[in-house]
Amino acid sequence: MNKKQGLVQSLLLYSFFSFASTQVQAQIIPDNTLKQEVSKLTPNVLINGANLDLIDGGAQRGNNLFHSFSEFNIQDGQQVYFANPSGVVNILTRVTGTQRSNILGTLGVDGGANLFLINPNGILFGNNASLDVRGSFVGTTANGLQFGNQGVFSATNPEAPALLTINPSALLFNQINQGAAIQNNALTIGLGVDEGKSLLLVGGNVVMDGGTLLVNALGKVQLIGTTLDGSSSSGLFARANEGSTGDGGDLTVNTQDLLVQDGALVSTSTLGAGKGGDLVINVSRQVELIGTNTDYSVGGLVTSADPDSTGNAGNLTINTQDLLVRDGALVDAGTFSTGKGGNLIINASRKVQLIGASSNGIPSGLFTFARPHASGDAGDLTINTQQLLIRDGAGVFVNSLGAGNAGILTVNADSTRLDSKASLNANTRSINKNPNREQATIYLRTQDLIMRRGSNITTNAQGANVIGGNININADVLAAFENSDISANSTDFRGGRVKITSQGIFGTTVRDFPTNQSDITATGASPTLSGTTDVNTPDVEPVKGVIELPQEVVDAARRVAQICPREPGAKPLGEFTITGRGSLPPSPLEALPGTTNSTKLATLENNTNVSNTPPNKAQNTIVEAQGWVKNVDGSMELVAMAPVTTANARASIATCPL
Repeated sequence: MNKKQGLVQSLLLYSFFSFASTQVQAQIIPDNTLKQEVSKLTPNVLINGANLDLIDGGAQRGNNLFHSFSEFNIQDGQQVYFANPSGVVNILTRVTGTQRSNILGTLGVDGGANLFLINPNGILFGNNASLDVRGSFVGTTANGLQFGNQGVFSATNPEAPALLTINPSALLFNQINQGAAIQNNALTIGLGVDEGKSLLLVGGNVVMDGGTLLVNALGKVQLIGTTLDGSSSSGLFARANEGSTGDGGDLTVNTQDLLVQDGALVSTSTLGAGKGGDLVINVSRQVELIGTNTDYSVGGLVTSADPDSTGNAGNLTINTQDLLVRDGALVDAGTFSTGKGGNLIINASRKVQLIGASSNGIPSGLFTFARPHASGDAGDLTINTQQLLIRDGAGVFVNSLGAGNAGILTVNADSTRLDSKASLNANTRSINKNPNREQATIYLRTQDLIMRRGSNITTNAQGANVIGGNININADVLAAFENSDISANSTDFRGGRVKITSQGIFGTTVRDFPTNQSDITATGASPTLSGTTDVNTPDVEPVKGVIELPQEVVDAARRVAQICPREPGAKPLGEFTITGRGSLPPSPLEALPGTTNSTKLATLENNTNVSNTPPNKAQNTIVEAQGWVKNVDGSMELVAMAPVTTANARASIATCPL
């Protein structure tokens, strides 16, 4: 700052602060956009036994209090507090100049109001920065705050606030200032607010340096899109920078629902010698990862060891009820360098859905990759869920495309569905460097595995002396249709091993080479280098219980009963006659037709009045029918003897001649 600038600023501030120190005057400078409702700073005010710098004044509108500054900086060791007049719920502070705000000391509120700090040019929280805010805190590089239909409190087009009496409803950004950063280097105390309140750092680029990051939200966390020029993603980031030797910080998100969409990113990484931070997502209901941006940049949840780093990537853990990954979004724990890729663990109490790809063919899915030219090993991937659905080109990949080992994939699911070119894939191009550990191996334990329309489970290998991986499937039922393959092939060396245990296998079979049908294969570079396929169905015994059919032709005439012979003197045969309903009950569960006698059962109240003497009535004697009678209505009755023919009935006796 030159002398002329210092003089102008001193003259400007003199009318506002009669006792302001030169140091404070050079750091916190009110502007004149609030007219007569100007913000005021009073240094060295005794509050709760401490000497603090107090900001009061401003423009009050309902329960909102507005402040406006051309510069707003707090030096190391300085404590600056906003006064909290009665009835004020939100204190809103904008910076209208062209410099970022450096918060190196303590920023607080003398009361319970929420505090907003708006500076489109950026905000830096230094190593010793801290917050003393009992309400919520929002630090943002937005251009302004929207207040429903009442208007905007803008830092780039400042004017005295109108009747902005409602709570802020939205943050407004324009393309020019989207790249301004919010950087948090707070180490000593860190940034924090009271339990149950929110701490929001909202900008085009939020950097956590050495602190790095815990997000607690009762409702939904939404991270959407990138800057308009596509240069950076919206999101949350924790990174060990290039040349650093320490580990990167961990990043944890605790919320009810999480949405990461259109290229937004939640990431931990290392560019140095230290380990990248772990990424932990704890979501009580649903994690949704959807789409890429227009440049198809990576979007989703990522931990990585970046190019030229030597440290390992952090681990990535998702604990949720439902996980949805679609339209090119991904969950990735990978390595681009000498460090090991992180392990990826998915615990979804209900279901995992991996669907589709981006418009340029990037598959949605779960990845623990060793990228091309990487020498570090890929991490392992574990999925625990009730339902696993993969379709439309999406997949799960534990591949190695470099010199490092591929990882191990473990799936524990009640139901597993692979449809329309879906994949479980542990392919490799590397020789196993660890003789005590398998690489490129899949373990799948499920009640039912259904594969359709070109889906595959593969541990294929490519390269000199690279053996195909191993596949271990334990499923109650396995069905594979429409050229859906299970393969542990090797194009240049020995095939791997496929071991399947199932009570029933449908639509596929073991073959010596792949076909256009559904296959189970473990081929090698030549027939002598084929791997092994072991298909076991322990509960099925094909021979037991099979009845051998007779080979001779059955004479139907010997199986059918004959009627009375017509030839004189022939021996009579038995006869079976169906008489219709007649004297037979309609079903075995109904009584015979005719009259019946019934006697009431005894009751506990009057059981002495029930007689045990049988009815004084002659018993009917069962007599073999001797003939039948055809009544005038055409019905037939069996009778004990042939009656005399009358005008109403005719009798006949059915006999066979002796």
